[in-house]
Amino acid sequence: MPRKALQPELNQKLLEPCLSDPCQTSFLLAKIADSITPAVVFPEGADTQPLSVKIRHVTSNGFQLFANDDDPEACRRLEAGNGFFVGFHGRYKIQFKIPSITRHVSLPGNNVTKQTPGIYFDCSFPQQIWRINRREEFRAIPSGPRSVYCEVRPTGGRKIVAKALDMSAGGVCLEVPDGAIDVAVGTVLLDCTLRQGENVRVVPCSLVVRTIDRTNSPAGSVHIGCKVRLKNTAYSGEYQAMNFEVQLAERLEQEESRLKLV
Repeated sequence: MPRKALQPELNQKLLEPCLSDPCQTSFLLAKIADSITPAVVFPEGADTQPLSVKIRHVTSNGFQLFANDDDPEACRRLEAGNGFFVGFHGRYKIQFKIPSITRHVSLPGNNVTKQTPGIYFDCSFPQQIWRINRREEFRAIPSGPRSVYCEVRPTGGRKIVAKALDMSAGGVCLEVPDGAIDVAVGTVLLDCTLRQGENVRVVPCSLVVRTIDRTNSPAGSVHIGCKVRLKNTAYSGEYQAMNFEVQLAERLEQEESRLKLV
């Protein structure tokens, strides 16, 4: 994994809806440790290269990082202050500031307690963790009372009501009956309306077909990825609110699932 991909996200507007619940911290870090995903730690305020690391284990007091490479300057700066962790977990980029870092060099032990030679850092839990969708735009899955449907009125055809599988700040993926709409990539569907719940939010728009996926669709259906074009800029706030509520519902659903596992 190129380190370039492991750069922190600095856009505060994008980060706002990505903040994880503090009670998820140890659970999320343990998941990252189990999956052994690529990660780096940036020494705070340094122009040195980040250290490639892995989360080794998580305890009730914090977590431990392991590094193969020994960059003396990076290690010195980490010991003197704190660091910034950036890693991957599934389709998310995970980033957080580590408030306190203590380094110790581990030597191989006996056959029972033998450890891999390298550099180990004992770290305190972060106060905030951001989970950022790795796609260009954050996509969330509508569900429950915040489900979103799209009414599509093809020219000369009957109205089709399609379920929104996911949506972002700039697009939506629809599941429609295969053959119900005659489209190709680049087709513009001029007369469409996005609706959330029982008309909680209504957004008139046109859709530009970007992708057509039959391979991963249920039998008799097709997934159509579309760019959303609002018919009137006055609906911009309504669309943003719809998108934010879908993101919120997804996070709440994830939290409920997590609590069921505890």
